[in-house]
Amino acid sequence: MKPVKRRPQFLPWGKAQALLLSAPDAEERRAAAVLAIRALSALDENIQQLHEALPRDPKVLELTRLLAEIAPAKMEVIKTVRTGDLTSARDQVRAMEQDMARVEELSGEVVQEEQSDLTAAVEDQRKRGNSTIKALAQRFSAASSSACWRVGSQNGCSAQRKAQRPPIARRVNF
Repeated sequence: MKPVKRRPQFLPWGKAQALLLSAPDAEERRAAAVLAIRALSALDENIQQLHEALPRDPKVLELTRLLAEIAPAKMEVIKTVRTGDLTSARDQVRAMEQDMARVEELSGEVVQEEQSDLTAAVEDQRKRGNSTIKALAQRFSAASSSACWRVGSQNGCSAQRKAQRPPIARRVNF
């Protein structure tokens, strides 16, 4: 599974759409239309990357389906604005608001779920790493103790050897 790096960006499309609907003249509408098309393309690319990372996720599948439905409507808004019919363009935008809200909601949920999964994976990896370190430390300690038992006090292991010897019961004479 590829990690989801970020939530698909809807802000550029929203900003481009606002510029498109508020452009006062044909030249500014054309420039805003180009920005809107770029933003729509970037949104489509983000959703495709999300689909590649999570191909079987039901929310991603719904996002993909919604975008496939919304994209032509957004292009229609751009065309309508370029003809100068701002009232119709605003009506078209209102007609897709519910779907866009759902897209925002789903994208937020997908990213939140992936962040939670990533946090859990990092915690699991931390625990495994700590377990590995403890196991290595125990093996090193056992190997070190074994070496001291064999070498004896020749290399300064006598204190360690004495500390690790099992206690010997004292003999008591009656």
